[in-house]
Amino acid sequence: MKVIGFNFTKLHADKKPEFNLKSNKEIKVDFTDVKEDKLDLIKADTIYSISFNYSVNYTDAVSKKPASLAEIIIEGKVTISVDKEENKTFSKNSKKKEFDIKFKEGLFNFLLQKCTPKALDLEDELGLPMHLQLPSIKLQQPVKQE
Repeated sequence: MKVIGFNFTKLHADKKPEFNLKSNKEIKVDFTDVKEDKLDLIKADTIYSISFNYSVNYTDAVSKKPASLAEIIIEGKVTISVDKEENKTFSKNSKKKEFDIKFKEGLFNFLLQKCTPKALDLEDELGLPMHLQLPSIKLQQPVKQE
């Protein structure tokens, strides 16, 4: 499988007035549609267009209410090229949106690399806490040598 195209089709960010910093965050990635596609440049492989939904949902951690206090929704399409050998298993499972673990891992990692920075930017714009912890450093005073 090779990724040959990617684009966002929807970016949505919403924060309710009752939002509080004590919130639970749920990250979800779903594949919503898989279609065989055609691309004149690539004749040997089969092309698929996969629609996805990436979401971060913030719910109240104190009251445990399921109601959403804030959400980030990113939708888009990723276009992949699948060779003849891979296509045997891919086409059979794609109708049910169930993918072989090898495909699933590659797609999830690709989407996380593309969508997470966009979600972090939207969270920053709305003043939401980040849905993942960024690396940080801790500086120490240099030791003086005598």
